[in-house]
This record gives sequence, structure tokens and C-alpha cells, in this order.
Amino acid sequence: MDSAGDGTTIASPMSFLAIQYASDTVLVEYTGLVGYRERAMAVARAVERLERSGAHLLLVDFTRAVLAEEGPAERADYIARAIVALNAGVARVALVAVPHAHAWPAELACEVHHVPTNEFPDRASAMQWLRNAETGPPPLVARPPGNPSSRLQPAD
Repeated sequence: MDSAGDGTTIASPMSFLAIQYASDTVLVEYTGLVGYRERAMAVARAVERLERSGAHLLLVDFTRAVLAEEGPAERADYIARAIVALNAGVARVALVAVPHAHAWPAELACEVHHVPTNEFPDRASAMQWLRNAETGPPPLVARPPGNPSSRLQPAD
């Protein structure tokens, strides 16, 4: 994002890429300053690539990103756009190196479509879980028994 001179920010054109990572996986990799607008555009592009390729797993890597602090309106817009973009063809979503406060909006969008999603510290553990959710590592943010929506709450 760059300053527009009037206090607003505008996205840089190369803040993310969505590529075929493996035959069954599409990778979204963020770089630089990333806001909810870029994240919404990336989800839409990734889902298009998933549909074209027949892949069903989505790996979203924030390792090289700096996440913009934005307000509730931007977050709500992102959640709505992600819900619309996601479809039944997405089997699982792994989020790499994203603080929970920035992960829960994506998790909420996935939850609407019953798409399992988890947070991971690195790409290797995320890929292990994507390929085998039953034996992969546990999510970084565990759900307490009896409270299935606890992961959807913003971190304090």
C-alpha cells in the first residue's frame, strides 16, 4: 500500500500472488504491507485458480507480509467478500505465520462454508495438515471443549 496523499492508503499491485503450488494446492503468498482489500482480491483470485486447476487445498502464507491495522468496516467488507468468493470446491485452508487477530476473519469466512481452516507457524506443517488433516499437527489455537466457535473470536 502507498499513501494517496490524503491520509488514505492504496494497494501496491504486487502485494500478493496466487500460484499453483502442487497439483492439489494453490498458494497465496503475501509480501509487503497487506490490508483487507488485498486479502479479498487474493481470495477471489485463488478461488478462480482452484476452479481452473481442479485443486482443492489453499495454502495462504503471510511470512513476508506486514499486516495493516484496519477498522471494523474494512474487516467486515473482507469477510463478506471472502464468504462470497469461497465455494464448495475448497476442501481445506491453511494460514501460515498470521497473528490470530488477523486470522479469525478468514476462519469465519471458511466456517460459513464448513471449510476446515487452521493456523500454522510454517509452510511445512501447514502442508502436512492440508494433505492429512486427521494425523497432521494440531492447530495453533485450540478450541476448548463445548465451544466450537472460540477460534472465531478476535484475540485480546
